[in-house]
Amino acid sequence: MQAINLKIFVTSLFIWAVTTVAAQNSIDSVFAHRDSAVQTCLTALAAQSIEIVVHRGANALAPENTMASTDSALKYGAKWIELDVRKSKDGVLFNLHDETLDRTTNGQGLLSEMLSEDVRKLDAGSWFSPLFAGTPVPTIAEMLDYLQGKAYVFFDVKRGTPIPTLVNLVREKGFADKSFFWFGDEGMLREFISLAPEMKIKVNASDIERLKYWQSICKPSYVEIAPEKITDEFRSYCHQHGIKVMAACQEDDTSQFQLVIDKKADLVNLDRPEVFIRLLPSCKAQPGMSTQELQSLIDQMHCQGGGRVIFSKGRYVTGQLELKSGVELHLEEGAVLLGSTSPFDYRQVEGKQAAGDALKDKSQLGLIVAKGAHHIAITGKGTIDGQGLALALTIDSLHHQGVLIDQNYNVRRQRPSELVRPTLFNVVDCQNVRITDVRLRNSAGWGLSFHHCCNMLLSCLDIENRAYWNNDGIDLTDCKQVLVADCKINSADDGICLKSYDPESCNDSITIRNCEIRSSASAVKFGTASWGGFRHIRINDIRVFDTFRSAIAIESVDGAVIEDVVVDGVTAANTGNAFFIRLGQRAGDRKGIIRNIHISNLKAEIPFGRPDIDYDLRGPEVDYFHNIHPAPICGIPDNCIENVTLENIEVSYPGRASKGMAYVPLWRVKDVPEQIQKYPEFTMFGELPAWALYVRHVKGLTLRNIRFSLRDTDFRPAFVFDDVEDIRKENVQHTMNL
Repeated sequence: MQAINLKIFVTSLFIWAVTTVAAQNSIDSVFAHRDSAVQTCLTALAAQSIEIVVHRGANALAPENTMASTDSALKYGAKWIELDVRKSKDGVLFNLHDETLDRTTNGQGLLSEMLSEDVRKLDAGSWFSPLFAGTPVPTIAEMLDYLQGKAYVFFDVKRGTPIPTLVNLVREKGFADKSFFWFGDEGMLREFISLAPEMKIKVNASDIERLKYWQSICKPSYVEIAPEKITDEFRSYCHQHGIKVMAACQEDDTSQFQLVIDKKADLVNLDRPEVFIRLLPSCKAQPGMSTQELQSLIDQMHCQGGGRVIFSKGRYVTGQLELKSGVELHLEEGAVLLGSTSPFDYRQVEGKQAAGDALKDKSQLGLIVAKGAHHIAITGKGTIDGQGLALALTIDSLHHQGVLIDQNYNVRRQRPSELVRPTLFNVVDCQNVRITDVRLRNSAGWGLSFHHCCNMLLSCLDIENRAYWNNDGIDLTDCKQVLVADCKINSADDGICLKSYDPESCNDSITIRNCEIRSSASAVKFGTASWGGFRHIRINDIRVFDTFRSAIAIESVDGAVIEDVVVDGVTAANTGNAFFIRLGQRAGDRKGIIRNIHISNLKAEIPFGRPDIDYDLRGPEVDYFHNIHPAPICGIPDNCIENVTLENIEVSYPGRASKGMAYVPLWRVKDVPEQIQKYPEFTMFGELPAWALYVRHVKGLTLRNIRFSLRDTDFRPAFVFDDVEDIRKENVQHTMNL
């Protein structure tokens, strides 16, 4: 009895302490901008970072003019990637600086005298390092596909390039308004102007008089000039005529980088972005600084026009921090940013109201937040830890004590709603967002949450979000032009989740590649919130382990349009289901659409037991008896999924089905419920009459090079097709491996 009374006393004492502090320091005062240096800023400077144009990619880090050097450039803040355009003997455009192949490949001679099929066989990486052995010479078309949604393009058009071919390619790939061009040959420039008057041109000039000459020929949008030649008069003249000034700092010389910053160039064309980015204005945080002091450093950098806040090795305990335009938070190795465990240290980040908000599952709280900012970044080898379990339990205790009531408390599951639990990041309406290298841990809810953001790079992140329920890894809500690459994610809920709450918006041009995911739910998921849409999504080279639900789940149940989705290269071990495609009608006023889905080169192993049995937080099991579920592709009556291609698919199932456990024979296939309004999961239909693939309400299904295998017997057929039109099969196998 004494122990119980002591426990109640300690809890009450804690709550008294929290509420007393809250009373003494109102939320308004905690989050007011107090720093005197910031308050003395008489004008709000435009926190616009110099746009980085990378010449031949970050070629000190990876072989020039390759996708590897492009990745390195993006990692260090490049907005523009230069492509050197040259043609092969058969007219294919390649990204190669030199006329000859000798310096940067294992080939010899002129590119213009070699057929494209032979160029594709060359090694453009071994000369730089054995680590890049086998790196190909990319075509311009491949580079543009690769850069979609990630960067803009500066075309250095070499002599001999067929201008009509280049113009048509740029228009076809959607880069007409996302690029500019330079020609060393004036005749080619004039031809280009006649063919593409709407596209932007860069010229070189050392003074105003030379620039005026080019203005007599064309309407330049950019001018490149040596940093020492930039004067206030030159810059003013350019801006009056709508011309941006680009400082030229190519090759390995970094000595003029500071001059570029001092001269206030609009852009810088360089080879060493990893050096340049370190020269931007910065200030250092010190371990032990308060939330107010840390926020003041961010405000100071923002007010100065942008810069870095550097967290050196040590521990920083903080409430919510707001990241502002032009500011980068850089966590050095050994720096640990710990989120406060008091809910009074967090405030709402208001976003656009949308139909999907009725779900009441989208928190507007976060440890690091941003609203309407641009050119923001979080980088470095340090750690950000939300201390989510302690924070969630505090919120739970305060609710039950009547101190901080959660109006949407989940009584059935005995936990606070997602609305009152802060995410790790909550980023709303932002552009040019870069998050690289950091270790991210333990949110109280979703992990990295982005809403209506554009032009984002999430790269080389190590995410472990297993502290509490609804611990997604990354959530992209109605975002555009996003690259998620080289990330390692271990999450108690979905690993990477694309959501759409806004019927008037969508996720568009999202690329997810080379990621490793473990999840107590699904590895990569579209939905469940699916009001707007998901278009032009590319998922490549994903490795999935120990995942309870699906490796890939594509779901439209609230009226969303899902189209042009390509999934290529998925390996899933010990995963509950390989893929799930569902078109339902849970909510929304319009019918949803799923069409043009291509899944290829997928290999999965489905276990007999729970894949996540060793996790502390395990996904909820179904409440009925069943045999192992097949992979479902299911629309609903009068609204079919359209044009699905499965190619080079290999899935191993455990078998061991028993009619005593559950039995739906083929003659009862119509008894499988439609579940039109039900929450979508691959288990939603109950026992199914197939062991490999169950397809219903689909128009246009191509199965090519498919192999489903059993490790033990199963009495059910491999496939069931119900209300499926236009099935095309080529080399489809289902075997038993005993």
